[in-house]
Amino acid sequence: MSGGQRRQAIGAGRWFPAAESQLRSAVDRYLAAASPISEQVLATPVLGVVSPHAGYEYSGKVSGYSFRALRESAVRHGEPNYVVIVGFSHSGSFPGAAIMPGTEFVSPIGTSPLANDVAEKMCLNRPKLKMNYGPHHGEHSAENQIPFVQAIFPHARLVVVLLGDHAAATINQLVDALVELRTTSFGGPFVVVSSSDMLHDADYDKVVSTDHHTLELVTRLDDAALASTWNYSHQILCGIGPVLVLVKFAKACGPSMRAHTLHYRNCGDDFPESKGDWVVGYGAVAFS
Repeated sequence: MSGGQRRQAIGAGRWFPAAESQLRSAVDRYLAAASPISEQVLATPVLGVVSPHAGYEYSGKVSGYSFRALRESAVRHGEPNYVVIVGFSHSGSFPGAAIMPGTEFVSPIGTSPLANDVAEKMCLNRPKLKMNYGPHHGEHSAENQIPFVQAIFPHARLVVVLLGDHAAATINQLVDALVELRTTSFGGPFVVVSSSDMLHDADYDKVVSTDHHTLELVTRLDDAALASTWNYSHQILCGIGPVLVLVKFAKACGPSMRAHTLHYRNCGDDFPESKGDWVVGYGAVAFS
């Protein structure tokens, strides 16, 4: 059952600014800095995007492209009624997927209602999907997407999902739920935001080459190759589950669906001192 709690952004002041004016200014700056989205991407509605989840000073420039694509698509094709955000747990695994219950989510930018009716519909007859706030407390992968969502879609409701494992049954039940929502138009039109960073490694050149290969697999919608390439000692995506969900959902929406790389960079591009120490890749991808 859905809870009555008002959910607060735990990461404000750590992953993104805690002051409303500073956060809104940062998000607006990242959106404005992103290049206009191509006609190839916007010719059909954007179904969803991949967006990174690091601290905004590191990955905000890339997230700006993902959310600019959603905003420009909405101008042309209409705004979504709700946004499904798919993240994962950094702090520990748990079986299945946890969907955030509650009345609303509050960040420094504003307040968004939680779409409990949609979430409960997703959980129905899908035992891997449960309404459960516990794993969400302190987890940033999904939460870091919310201020961007609130900035571009201030009236949209939210469905916030955390994957607790990479099991095929968990991923497939979440994909099945998204397909049902789209097929039945339950709750109206929606978009998906899948949260993922890319390779983490000290070697800048290795990160760049690996990430470009991974983006090729994503744009080919090759979920099998993505899944077989990823392992715990070679995490090509720090968020493989959310990306697999979006790739498989896009494929289920028909053969005309395409994925487009919008932008790529890593922290070594903006913070050269990280080269040889710890470099993290960030990619923005739109599905339309």
